[in-house]
Amino acid sequence: MPLKHRTETLLIALLAIVMMLTGFLITTLPPLPAGFLPSIVLCTACLAYAGLLHPLLKRNRADNAFRLLHLAPACLIALWLALGLLVRRSPSHSSLWRAFLGGWSLLPVTIIFVLIVAFCFQVIRRRALRLTILASLYVAHVSLGIASTVQRWNPPVTAMLWQGSVWQALGVHVPRESIHPAQNGGVQMSDGIDWGKRLADDLERRRERLPLRITGRRHPRRLPSAGPGLDSTVILILAAYATILHVRVKKRSAVQGG
Repeated sequence: MPLKHRTETLLIALLAIVMMLTGFLITTLPPLPAGFLPSIVLCTACLAYAGLLHPLLKRNRADNAFRLLHLAPACLIALWLALGLLVRRSPSHSSLWRAFLGGWSLLPVTIIFVLIVAFCFQVIRRRALRLTILASLYVAHVSLGIASTVQRWNPPVTAMLWQGSVWQALGVHVPRESIHPAQNGGVQMSDGIDWGKRLADDLERRRERLPLRITGRRHPRRLPSAGPGLDSTVILILAAYATILHVRVKKRSAVQGG
């Protein structure tokens, strides 16, 4: 029996809400490696959500695209893990990390919402209702994400969600530095290091290790000369030219006198 339109509309709304919650929760996760276990727990919960709905979708012959969309929350957490490892290995990608998590993961959530809207356009019935629900939820997510960025809600939420006794018993330790984000827009990992500042410090140390700095000398204002300068060369050319003129004038005088 095909999936009823009403049931499909409820599942679409549920998928959008789960996607919003996932986008919010990954912005509160402590940085790696402390956030590894919480992210695995979240990913397991998202997979369980998709697994519980799979028999219903299969029994009612739901579209394959609609089934795959329910795996999007788990894929979002997997992407968080991949980017976290990338930034930890290469801090120069911190801008990509900030773009991914900004506004309660607004960028990836927007992409998934666009895919859900594209699926809704395949069905004529209840299209207006579904688009209205999705638009309302998306506006709410954008508003809350912007407010969270301005008001800095994520650090206290991180402390509330991931610093409980249950997580400590499981060995999850959230450093204090990760709850207080870098003030200069850098990215801090679980060791409390602002990776943007660390990269700048590493570059400065490399400059100090240049040979001129090791010998204690400052950079010379002028490079050492390997031969006569430009002014000396010009004087020599003028002297040679004057000598040639003198010789020619002397020969011409001799010819006229003879």
